Amino acid sequence: MKTPFIPKLILLFILFFLYSAGYAQQRDSVTIRGQVTDYNGQPIDSCSIFWQSPSFDDIKQAITDKNGYYTTRIPKGKYQSMGAINMSTYPHTVKPGLAEKDQRLEFWAWNFIADRDTTLNIRYHRMEVYGLRIFHIPGGMPTYQIYVRPMSLTRTLQWQKEEKSSLVHAQDLSKIEQTGLSKQAKGVLLAPSADKLKAIVWIDGEEVPVLMKQEIKEYFDATEYGNAYLLTVDMPRHQKNILPYRIFKVELTDLENGDRGEGLYYMEKENLRDGKMCYCRRKTTNRRDDKAYIEIAVPDRLSHLLEKYAGEKRLFNFCETYGSSKNFNKCINEGISDITRKNDLPHISVYSFRHSWATFAQNDFDASLDLVGFCLNHASSHRVTSGYVKTDFSVIDRLNAKILDYVFEEKNEKKMEIICGLKK
Repeated sequence: MKTPFIPKLILLFILFFLYSAGYAQQRDSVTIRGQVTDYNGQPIDSCSIFWQSPSFDDIKQAITDKNGYYTTRIPKGKYQSMGAINMSTYPHTVKPGLAEKDQRLEFWAWNFIADRDTTLNIRYHRMEVYGLRIFHIPGGMPTYQIYVRPMSLTRTLQWQKEEKSSLVHAQDLSKIEQTGLSKQAKGVLLAPSADKLKAIVWIDGEEVPVLMKQEIKEYFDATEYGNAYLLTVDMPRHQKNILPYRIFKVELTDLENGDRGEGLYYMEKENLRDGKMCYCRRKTTNRRDDKAYIEIAVPDRLSHLLEKYAGEKRLFNFCETYGSSKNFNKCINEGISDITRKNDLPHISVYSFRHSWATFAQNDFDASLDLVGFCLNHASSHRVTSGYVKTDFSVIDRLNAKILDYVFEEKNEKKMEIICGLKK
């Protein structure tokens, strides 16, 4: 047996359990750098850059230098929000004597994914693009829906003067008891009306048409509301996205007073959520009440392959490259046959890898047949009982991690016998 072949075959084994293959070194942190400027290109110094948890607690901070540049390392992962603010120009903490025209709000990026070293240049002004949420309606038109709550600083300051009131910074709204809407509800319109709001949207750097712009009342409580927006935008047409997620950039301008701002939203592709591949096994989806749904965490050593094989509209580019699953399987099997032939190995196929995984799981890690079947997404023999138990897919991830460590340990003949179907 020619040993140079072994790493390739082992990688192929992992490929067909996770729909991917390969190896990558894990890093627990990434570098984020960039420059913060206004819309005239003037740098903003002493600007705080921060990454936050779901409770808006700062996990990591950085400060821009006199030229507006920043660089920092942050823990690898997904953050609820990332923001930028210069406290000396922010209305709630403004330095004494600063003219209203020189005051600024802040920049926000939502669902920030820190999975690689990134250059992120930031621009902000007097329009805050807050609360971005973006989604695609299953079974709906091929569009994205963007929910956003704009805030114009000029309009906010004017409202405070007219109402002799002020907004409460960082107010906790979770304690407010909601009741039925009041007919006397009053609007706090801190964003421009639809005819005075200009919206531009980019998806992965490609500008897409804004098809619809709907103004929405967002109620703070039964008696008070602000104006938010639902934007319907087209899908990107010409992009070559190599990332396992999309990056939306939304720029808003108040045409009446010139207030301007932008925000970002990171959206994992539909089949990848929180680092897990989520899908229904096509072979059995129509035979089972649960649609053969499964979730599998992507190990760090394989995560770079999400980028290598990223598709434009789907998680992987296999459907775009091969046209059909039949062609894909044919090409893969031909490739495997070529490798085995050149290395004097017996014939194996795609399904050899599923069989190998099951054999490792049961014989080397004492996994029960029921657990092995669950990991392979076979129908449960305990259908009635399973209806009472919440499905926990993490057991798959724990077992798979053990098998991965085992496979990538020192090479031995036993593993190759199992993978290749050889007799002892």
